[in-house]
Amino acid sequence: MEMAEPGIASVPVNPKVGLVDAMEEEHVVHYSVQEELPRTYLHLGFRGIFDVVCQRTVVLVVLLLIQSLSQFILEMYEGLISRHVIIPMFLTMIIGAGGNAGNQSAVRCITGLTTREFRRSDFLLVLRKEVLCGLIISSLLTLVGFARVYYFYWGQFYSTIAISLSLFCVITISVLFGTTLPFLFQFVGINREHAAPCIQVLMDITGVFITCFLCSLVIPSSESSGGNSGK
Repeated sequence: MEMAEPGIASVPVNPKVGLVDAMEEEHVVHYSVQEELPRTYLHLGFRGIFDVVCQRTVVLVVLLLIQSLSQFILEMYEGLISRHVIIPMFLTMIIGAGGNAGNQSAVRCITGLTTREFRRSDFLLVLRKEVLCGLIISSLLTLVGFARVYYFYWGQFYSTIAISLSLFCVITISVLFGTTLPFLFQFVGINREHAAPCIQVLMDITGVFITCFLCSLVIPSSESSGGNSGK
């Protein structure tokens, strides 16, 4: 049996007491941190909601005016569209697929920058990985799009090729935009959250131009809209 050193009183140590003290200290620290946190969106009053509405409205008005520029592109290719009505039939499919793919890349980059998983110096590495994913996704969606268009319009083979090629290009470019804009916005000091709606607007304009341009190159004038299968 061990003997206590002379002059030193042995005090029994209760591990439960130390655990309780640590928990109380952690609770106090957690409570003080909670008090120092800024008011969140859920606690906004009328003035805060009004500020949010003003900020969003300004951004949406600017994007609305930019998006309306697609009018000039459609007017420029009005003759092509009137001769081949298959183009506007699948134009929303092409633009929608591009916007969705671009938003996926944008959300991934915004999340990475917000959580500090990505740094600005990681842009080229992230871009390389996203472009690789974009090329694979574009190829898969192009096959699906080709099958979808060809099944209903097998008599318009060149139109099907043009739409499928447009789908591939739009998705690939959209992924490129979706990866670049969040990094660019952070670099110039713009809120990264605005990258997602900007992607959709950019792809609306770019998608319309790419589709009309490629269709004007691929579809021969001899192929009319009356050659569909009528399924």
